[in-house]
Amino acid sequence: MSELPEDVTLGDLHKKILDVLEINDVVQSDIAEIKLLLKSLVELQLALKENSEPLPPDKNDSMFS
Repeated sequence: MSELPEDVTLGDLHKKILDVLEINDVVQSDIAEIKLLLKSLVELQLALKENSEPLPPDKNDSMFS
């Protein structure tokens, strides 16, 4: 572990620790949101797979006109 410069105070360290904890909270919140989005995506993919009936051709599609 590296040594701290002599001019670093406990107040400086306290502020840096609070900054790190705040960043950690933001990251944890982002991770939780990503997990929810991934779960929703998987559920959507499963629902689409279960209901995967071929769709009739679109009447307005120029390929089928």
